[in-house]
Amino acid sequence: MKMVFSALLVIVAGVYFHGMPFLGVAEEGHPRGIGKGALERADRGLRISEVFVHPKVFNPSLGEKVTVRFKVSRPSKARIRVLDSELNLVRDLSGGIWQEIHDVVWDGKDFGGKVVPNEAYTFTIEAVDRSRGAAFYDPFARFDVEDTTALKVAYAEGRRVISYHLPRDSRVLIRAGIPRGPLLKTILYWQPRQAGYHEEPWDGRDESGALYLPQKGDYKLSAEAMPLFENSVIAVGNPNVDLDRYKREPGVIRSSSKDHLSLGHGPWAVQFDPKKLVQRGPIPKFRIDLPEQTLRTESGHFRVHGKVPIKVTLDEKVLNEVTEERYEVILYVDFQFVSEVEEGYSPSTLLWDTKEVGSGEHILTVNVRTLTGQVSSASLRVWVD
Repeated sequence: MKMVFSALLVIVAGVYFHGMPFLGVAEEGHPRGIGKGALERADRGLRISEVFVHPKVFNPSLGEKVTVRFKVSRPSKARIRVLDSELNLVRDLSGGIWQEIHDVVWDGKDFGGKVVPNEAYTFTIEAVDRSRGAAFYDPFARFDVEDTTALKVAYAEGRRVISYHLPRDSRVLIRAGIPRGPLLKTILYWQPRQAGYHEEPWDGRDESGALYLPQKGDYKLSAEAMPLFENSVIAVGNPNVDLDRYKREPGVIRSSSKDHLSLGHGPWAVQFDPKKLVQRGPIPKFRIDLPEQTLRTESGHFRVHGKVPIKVTLDEKVLNEVTEERYEVILYVDFQFVSEVEEGYSPSTLLWDTKEVGSGEHILTVNVRTLTGQVSSASLRVWVD
C-alpha cells in the first residue's frame, strides 16, 4: 500500500512568533516591517546559501544541541522555524544581529521548554536585510514522495534482527505479512533513520504473539524508505513521550485547512502539497472475542463449529479518533480472505461458517485498517470440530 503524508497545519509568518517583530503580518497582508516593496525586491540579490546542520542525530535529554549555520549574501537578521514531521511549529529561533554568517542553536526543546519526542525535525529560514530585501530557505524543494523506494532487508533469525542499509537519511516502513493476505506485524512505521547500516529488533512473531512467522515459508518482509526533508535532524533519547499524544497537547498550532501549505510570503513563498507529508493517525488497536461459552482444547485453542460470530472491539483510548478517520475490518482464515466490514464500527461482528474449512487447527486473523494507512492485526488459533 502506498503511504502518503498529510499536513495538518498551515504555518504563516505572524501566526505564532516569539520576538522578531519585523516578521509579523501587517494589515494589508504583507509581513509587518517588510511591506510590499520588500516583497518586490526579494529576488534582487539577497540569498541564503551554504545551509549546514550539525549534528544530524542528537540527544536533547543529555543536553546535546543542534547548530544551524547558513550564509546570507548581505548582513541580515533571520528567523529559523523548527518544524516537526507534520509541519507543526515546534520552536521559533532568532538569528539576532545584522550579519552575513549565522550560527543558530536549538536545544531540542519546544516553546514550553519540554524536550521534543523522538522524531525528525526540519528548519525554514527567513532573512531580511537593512534595505528590507528578503529571502527564504526552502528545505522542501528537493523532496518528492515519488522518491520512496523499496528497501532490501534481511532477517537474522538467530540474532532476531532485521538489517538494511540506507543510502540517505530516510523514513523507514517495515512490515511482515502474507502476500495477497493479511498484514501480521508492523515492525517499524515510517521512523526516521540516518543514512548507513541499521538493525531493528524483531522476535519473529505476529502482532498478537500467536504466530512465529519464520516457520511459515510464505511470509514476507516488506520495506520502504522515503527521504527526509533537506537538512533534517533526528532527535533521540526520549522514548517515553508518544508523538501522537504530544501533538495534541495545548499550544501546538495546527490548521484544519485541506489546501496546500504556504510557508513564507511573496516571491519566496512555498506551496506544499499536504499529500507529500507523512500522515500520522492513531494505531487502531483492538481485540477479537469469540462467544463466552466457547470451549478450549487442552492445548488452549478455542473449539468452534458451525457459524461462529467474531467480535472486533476497538481500544477505548483510540475509539473516537479511529472512528472519525473511518476504518474497515477484514477477516482472514488460514491467511485467506473471508469477509470484511467496509464501514467499521465498534464492536463489529463478522460471521464465519466453519463448514467452509475442514476439521482441525486453523488460524483466524483480523486486520483493522484506517483510511490514513494505519493497520493493526490480531490472530487466534482455533480448532474446528
